[in-house]
Amino acid sequence: MHSFEKNDHQIIDESAQWHLFLRELESPTHEFQLMSCGNQRIMLNSPVSTKYYQLIGNDEHLYLTLLQDKGGYLPLFDHVKEFNTNQISSTQVEIKVVTLNGHHFSNVVKFKKFTEKT
Repeated sequence: MHSFEKNDHQIIDESAQWHLFLRELESPTHEFQLMSCGNQRIMLNSPVSTKYYQLIGNDEHLYLTLLQDKGGYLPLFDHVKEFNTNQISSTQVEIKVVTLNGHHFSNVVKFKKFTEKT
C-alpha cells in the first residue's frame, strides 16, 4: 500500500468513526438528555435506562462513562488530540475534535431536554 493510500484510508476510518460517534449520542436507544456541559465534558441522562453518563476525553479517546452502579465506560472515538464542547442551547452542544493525524471534526449534537423526575 502506498503512503497516500494509507493516509486516505485513515481519513475514511476517522470520518466513519466520527459519524458513528454522533449516531451513538443522538440514538433513540438512549434518548440522552443534556444535563450540563463544560469545556471538555458533557453530562447526560438516559430516561430509557434511568442512568447518568458523562462524555469525557482522556488518553487520546472520547469515553462515555456510567456515573453510578460500578461505573463502566464505552470508548466512542479514538486518536483524539483535542476535544472541546460548547453548549449552544438547553438541548444543543457543539462538539469539536482534532485527531492525532490533524483532521478536524465539528458538529452540533441535539439532545432531549433534561427533565428531573419527581
